[in-house]
Amino acid sequence: MQVILPGDHTQHDPPFEILNGQTVPYFESPQRVSLIAAALAAAGFAEPQAPRSFGLAPLLDVHTAEYLAYLERAYERWVATGLPPQGVMPS
Repeated sequence: MQVILPGDHTQHDPPFEILNGQTVPYFESPQRVSLIAAALAAAGFAEPQAPRSFGLAPLLDVHTAEYLAYLERAYERWVATGLPPQGVMPS
């Protein structure tokens, strides 16, 4: 089995997530990913590979260009309105 693991996974550590419309402490943690990667290595799995970029073409196959542009600017626009940077969540 090939394992794909981005090197910057430790940067994804938000203070909360949204569950049933409420903010709750974030369940996942960068440490959990590191523990899983270590367990896979101990079990003899191959070294994790970095993800490859396929550009926007696969995304444009299933989403409109307008939607991707919205996602690309959502964080910047959220923060520009004065809302907290940690508040932009993918849900």
